[in-house]
Amino acid sequence: MARLYHRKNEIAMDFTGIDSVGAIDIYYTGKMFAESMLPNDWQLVAKGDRILCFSLGNSIPELLFNYTGIINIRGVTVIDRELNKHSVNIIIGDIDYWENMTSKYDENNQYWTSYTSVHTKEKGLISTSIVKNNLLTKPDEFFLADGLPYEGEYHQHQDGQAMSGAEHTDESIEM
Repeated sequence: MARLYHRKNEIAMDFTGIDSVGAIDIYYTGKMFAESMLPNDWQLVAKGDRILCFSLGNSIPELLFNYTGIINIRGVTVIDRELNKHSVNIIIGDIDYWENMTSKYDENNQYWTSYTSVHTKEKGLISTSIVKNNLLTKPDEFFLADGLPYEGEYHQHQDGQAMSGAEHTDESIEM
């Protein structure tokens, strides 16, 4: 059975038992800013309470994205290339991060189950935003508004908008 690992500031997967992964459909609640860590032959689309990752090649991702903010994974489905649906076991794995652990000093907490984990909301975060950074153009792949070709580093937002620069800055230009 496939597993999704929700660890501190990252979402990763193990696709044991699935030969050819075609897509990953994630249902969640919360707001976050995330950086896609998917291989270049994968695309990611986020809208509302869903994140859809789909493959245009044959690579199998391990780390899906890093994030800040709060995300609560409600459900995950993996679809293989033969269009079979596979259920996914969600594993919350950030309890061992000391800065998120809470406990009362005077209680005897000798078992991990007596600890809890607390995440804080990212200030100023209004909606989920996912970006894929550190991409490199191919010849004649993108053009600027004036018609000149753009070659070099770029990043891509969840709506598909490509912009100049490896990461988003105030100087980034739409392509």
